[in-house]
Amino acid sequence: MRRAVSCALAALLLAGCMLAPVEAPRRHDFADLVITQPIALPIAAITVTMDPYRQQDALAYRLLYASPTHFAHYAGHRWLAPPNKLIERYLERRLAATQGCRLVLHLEEFAQHFTSPTESRWVVLADARLLPPRGKKTLMRRSVAMSLAAEPNAQGAVASARVLVAQLGEEVVAWLMQQKLEDCA
Repeated sequence: MRRAVSCALAALLLAGCMLAPVEAPRRHDFADLVITQPIALPIAAITVTMDPYRQQDALAYRLLYASPTHFAHYAGHRWLAPPNKLIERYLERRLAATQGCRLVLHLEEFAQHFTSPTESRWVVLADARLLPPRGKKTLMRRSVAMSLAAEPNAQGAVASARVLVAQLGEEVVAWLMQQKLEDCA
C-alpha cells in the first residue's frame, strides 16, 4: 500500500513537470539598426551564406578555454531567422540595390567566443566577393575579421553582434565605394 501511494505520488509529480508551461525563447534580430541613408551602388543582388550546419536560428557560442572546437547554443535565446538571412536583409536595406553586380558574403564565423567563464568576444569572420551580373568569375574579394568584447551572457552576445553587423555593413560599403565598378554597369 505504501509503495503504491509512493508510486502514485511520483507519477503525479512527473505529470506536473510535463504540464508546466515552457517559456518561449527570446527572439533577436537587426531590424531596428538605424540606416541613415541607403547607399546607391551598382549592386543588383546581395547574398549572405553560411555553412549549412550553421544555418540555424540558435545563438551560438564557443568555450575556447574548455573545448574550442565545440559549438553550444543559448537555450532561451534565438535569432529571428538564421544569422545569414538577418544580415542579408540588413545589407539590402543598407545598399539600395539597383542593377549591376552581385555581392556574396560568406560568414565563416558568427559566434560568441569565451576565453574564460567571465570574458568573451563576439567574432565575425567573412569572405566578401563581388561577382559580375552574370557568370561566376570573382571580380574582387575581401576578407573581413572583426570582434568586439561582449558581456559573458546571451544579452551581451546579442548587443555585440548588433554592433558588429552595423560595422560589417559600413566596412562592406566602404570597400565597394573604393572599387572601380565599371564591370557592374
